[in-house]
Order: sequence, then structure tokens, then C-alpha cells
Amino acid sequence: MSNVAVVAAVLGLVVAAYTFVRALLSLVRTLSVADVASAPLAPRQPFEVPAAGSYEVWGEGRRLTRDFLGLRAELADAGGQPVALQRALIPTTSSGVSSARRKLWNFVAPSAGTYLLTVVNLPESPDPASRVVVTRAVTATLLAHVLVAVASGIVFAGCGLFLLVLASGGTVETR
Repeated sequence: MSNVAVVAAVLGLVVAAYTFVRALLSLVRTLSVADVASAPLAPRQPFEVPAAGSYEVWGEGRRLTRDFLGLRAELADAGGQPVALQRALIPTTSSGVSSARRKLWNFVAPSAGTYLLTVVNLPESPDPASRVVVTRAVTATLLAHVLVAVASGIVFAGCGLFLLVLASGGTVETR
């Protein structure tokens, strides 16, 4: 077996491990600054956005809550002008042990400032733990980070398996 193949496998292992760790750290950093506003689920929610751009509205509550089913909403800027609010096409969900988030709507804020979210079809007595969370749009970034982490994991496993076969006395034929 060529020393070049061993060096390439070790280099692939190191690069894959580095890429995997960087992707996870970047993902954590991205998600930690994503939240813009959070408030209890109520019919009218004023909130501030720090800059113009794309945002997402999430429902956050206990894992099996039904508080966010069938909700409809309208969004207006500080002057009362309507802002287009689109229902999430793909119901993205993020969950932990006891709580979960579900993406409900997307919107583009034309400018920084105060916005008013009006929610209809609320349950009669929503769970006090249920909240509306406004975040910067991170779904595409989240997907990219996950894909990079998975790809680097595959490369890491492949290089590691190659080196393991060599170390155990096996041979790997190359053409």
C-alpha cells in the first residue's frame, strides 16, 4: 500500500473532524442569536425587529401541546400597514425533552421597528408555557449546517474505516 494513500486518509480524517466540529459550533452560534422576541401566546403580540429582513414566527410549548393547531394570524407594522405573512410550507419542528418549537409563519420586515402580530382561533385557555417566538430566518442555514455535518461524518467514517482495515493487516487494493 502506498504511503500516499495512508497520508491522504489521515489528512481526510483530520479535515473531516475539523469540518464537523466547525459546522456544529457555527450551528450553535447561529441558533443562539436567532431569537428576536418571545411572548406568551395571546391574541395581540407587539414585538421589535432589529433590522429589515426575513423572519420566522414559531410556536413554542410543551411537546404535545395542541395550542398552535389551526391558528391564523395577521401582521402589521407600527403604522398599521399590513405585512405579508406566509404560512410555513414545510412544518419545521425542533424539539427537546419537554418542549418543542414548530414554525408557523414567515415574513419579510421592510424595516426595523415595532410590529403587531394578531392571532385568531386561539384555544380558550392556552397552556401558560405556550409562547410565540420570532426569529431571524434560519431554516436554510440550519439545513446547510446539517448537510455539512453529515457529509463530514461520512468522510470521517470512510477514512477511519480505511485506516482500520490497514492497521488490522488487511489489504485494500487500489487501481
